[in-house]
Amino acid sequence: MNKDELLEKLTDIKKEIVNIRNNLDSINKEKEVLYQKMISLRNQIKNQISDIKIIKSKKDKGNMWLQEAKKEKDILKKEINNQISKVKELGLERKKIISEKKVVQNPERIKIIIDKLQEKIETEAISYEQEKKLMKRINQLKKEYGSLKVVIDINEEYNGVSKDIDEKKKRLNEIINKNKKEFKDGSDYEEF
Repeated sequence: MNKDELLEKLTDIKKEIVNIRNNLDSINKEKEVLYQKMISLRNQIKNQISDIKIIKSKKDKGNMWLQEAKKEKDILKKEINNQISKVKELGLERKKIISEKKVVQNPERIKIIIDKLQEKIETEAISYEQEKKLMKRINQLKKEYGSLKVVIDINEEYNGVSKDIDEKKKRLNEIINKNKKEFKDGSDYEEF
């Protein structure tokens, strides 16, 4: 090979090197663009994973609240049913005692009459005979009232249990309404 051929070959090789270098620069630029795109996608994936974790955490908390609310609801329903049964028993017992003792007046009404008669004796100027009659009537009513103490106790228990039932029903409704408000769009919560 002579010198010209070698120079020509060297020139060809230099051109090829320039082409390869240009190609390499272009590939490096493309690689950098792809690398930046990859970093951007990684960040998007990280953000989405973070969002998913937050949503899952909220859903888990919602599920825990739902389970607790459902347990409380079931307990309240059971207690309400038990207390309703108790109220029915008390009502039957009260009717039985009233029919056995042949109660004509409501014990609370008797108590009101006693209080009014005592107030009349204390506040009004009445004759000794009238006072004596009123005292006799008061003693008679007190005796009748005392014999009805069982009915009075049953009435008080009946009223207390009824009030407790109302409070528990109110709490039950609060739980159900809160559940509807919190999870009205969630199909997982429709069974509640």
